[in-house]
Amino acid sequence: ASSFYLPLDRVVRALALIQQGEPVPRGTLQTVFVHTPFDELRRLGLPDALEDSVRRLSTGGSAGMLVVDEVVPSGPGDGKLRPGDILARLDGEIVTEFVSLEVALDSSVGRSLTVEIVRGGEELELDLEVGDLHAITPDNYLEVGRGVLNPLSYHQARNHNLPVQGVYVAVSGYMWATAEVPEGALVTHIDGIEVPDLDALEAQLETKADGARMRVRFFMVNDPLQLYETVAVMDRRWYPMQRCRRDDETGLWPCRGSAAPPSPSPPQPAAQLPVDADDRVAKKVARSLVMVDFDIPHPTAGVKDLNYVGAGTVIDAERGLVLVDRDTVPVGLGDLMLTFAGTVRVPGRLIYLHPTHNLAVLAYDPAALGDLEVTDVGLAPEGPEEGDRVWLVGLDGDHLVVSKKTRVELVEHLHMGASNTPRFRDANITGVWLKEAVDSYGGVIVDRRGQVVALWGSFLDQRSGERGFYGLPVEFLHPVLDPILEGKEPSYRTLGVEFVPLSLAQARDRGLSDDRIRRLLEHDRDGRELFEVLRIHGRAPARDQLRPTDLILEIAGEPVTDARRLESLQQRDSVEITVLRDAAELTVTVETFPVPGHGVDRVVSWAGLIVHEPHYEVEAQKGIEADGAYIAWLWYGSPAQRYSIRPTRRIVQVDDLPTPDLDTFLAAVEGKADREPVRLVLEKPDGSEMVQTLKLDLHYWPTQVLELVDGVWVRHQPFTEEARSTATGSSAEGG
Repeated sequence: ASSFYLPLDRVVRALALIQQGEPVPRGTLQTVFVHTPFDELRRLGLPDALEDSVRRLSTGGSAGMLVVDEVVPSGPGDGKLRPGDILARLDGEIVTEFVSLEVALDSSVGRSLTVEIVRGGEELELDLEVGDLHAITPDNYLEVGRGVLNPLSYHQARNHNLPVQGVYVAVSGYMWATAEVPEGALVTHIDGIEVPDLDALEAQLETKADGARMRVRFFMVNDPLQLYETVAVMDRRWYPMQRCRRDDETGLWPCRGSAAPPSPSPPQPAAQLPVDADDRVAKKVARSLVMVDFDIPHPTAGVKDLNYVGAGTVIDAERGLVLVDRDTVPVGLGDLMLTFAGTVRVPGRLIYLHPTHNLAVLAYDPAALGDLEVTDVGLAPEGPEEGDRVWLVGLDGDHLVVSKKTRVELVEHLHMGASNTPRFRDANITGVWLKEAVDSYGGVIVDRRGQVVALWGSFLDQRSGERGFYGLPVEFLHPVLDPILEGKEPSYRTLGVEFVPLSLAQARDRGLSDDRIRRLLEHDRDGRELFEVLRIHGRAPARDQLRPTDLILEIAGEPVTDARRLESLQQRDSVEITVLRDAAELTVTVETFPVPGHGVDRVVSWAGLIVHEPHYEVEAQKGIEADGAYIAWLWYGSPAQRYSIRPTRRIVQVDDLPTPDLDTFLAAVEGKADREPVRLVLEKPDGSEMVQTLKLDLHYWPTQVLELVDGVWVRHQPFTEEARSTATGSSAEGG
């Protein structure tokens, strides 16, 4: 490593001016100089006479002079100075080192400076206008969709040989990242209108309603000749749009809210792609398929990706209901967009998020489709069996219908691995494997009548991170889809127990009697398995009657070796279960319990943390009673990140106040002041506790609440006078 010493001459000057309350002038030619020794200068054409003068007049015995290394395009030196020019004099004074150069520039801001150079042995005299370095140093930024955009800085322009102009994407955030506008981009046009600076960009974005789609043209600073165009969706719901400017008196960057967005325009009819399929059965389903895009602005419930896409199926065209897998819509908080016939886009909203199985139900406004013909599919009463002739119908990445006439190869228990982070994973299910399939984003498996026998969806193995497509039999759909199709609220119940199959041979080694084996084989001769209790939900009534390693012999008086039958029996209020425990049979009555289908419905952003009530998977996968405010995510650069607060912990105490739920957590942090230290008691997933502290930064990281109200997510700041006088905020704030 080397040590470098920064000359303090100009630092002392700047400090003195600041102490006197005076501005600190900084001049620039937008030109980079390098100090070059005399032997190199001679090769560049330095005359002997000038070298003698420099050596004679230099008080410190100069060993060289300054040479132009870079000239920023469109700057004061552009077109006049060139790389390799030797700087001789400024306003008649010989200048050979950087301090003298800065003295001359700082004292000449806004006026012309006579610059004498040597170029290839020829001495030239130039008049250059000295620019203001402060004017090309960004002192404001626009925050929109959690992205941060600022004027292109002099340093970035110099690094990439660009003029110091344009709008630079410093942080993509949510809106710009979703549109695939990366950090380091320069935005040039919005909907074909040039946005040369931040004022123009803000004015153009203020004309866009929340959810409006707009064309964005940009290029990357490191590749300015390659232009890109994409479509971004305006966000005024999840994050504020505001302009922030540096205040040199306070050192803060206070913000003002941008103008309130206009009301959304009704969707316009669009040209439609032909929707068809080659197969007769597939034709019945083709107009029921829809592509689903889901973007997540605030990660919740353990999700690790922020953008999802998959295929859904219309199950009620009149009411606008769509069935989709939970690997496409894993959580409730996000932006849903449905694409019909490859061209017509309409927003969607979540109706039901299955708590334990890989399905969700979405809704859209059928009127928004205009004259587009959309049909729905019916549900078969039962799922497929091995060897059945079925049709797989889905959508590919080009929104085209793909189909395959095939047979069911396998119908058996499907087990998905769990990760250390509690997040959705399907359990207690029977999967459908097909002999042949086609690549798709999802769809349905139908019988010869075109009725759905299984949802063809993407399943994520949380342990390996690998995705696979399987069929989810219709027996797992009926308990929630039947009431929804009847206009009722589903009341889904569960034992809260995860089961895994165990072979009869292993069960015999653990004490299963031959009589029981005979009865199980009479019930299911091909299965040769029974269920073993793997884990139990932390709040399930079953914790008092069952325990892991119990072998399930009967439920409600019948042997149960198929998860489809288990699903049906769990919908009762209680069931009698006969188990084998410690080589002895035992019969217990176990109550089921209802689980809502809305997922996380309230989220708090505090100190850069995203916290909410512990979601279902925390207690189901960890087997604990999870109190406190669950930390689902943290933002980079926040106090939480600075003080190493980690996700998956639960905040169970703030200073000396217990926080068993989100309400008590909000009450505990309400009175905290900016820059105040806070002591947190955190509980890890294994139940152990730890104490960590952080210092609040409420100016840049204010507390905000996102809440699901009447099916719509709304955002508000909870500790303002306005928030105290009203129960909810606005779904599209002006800020």
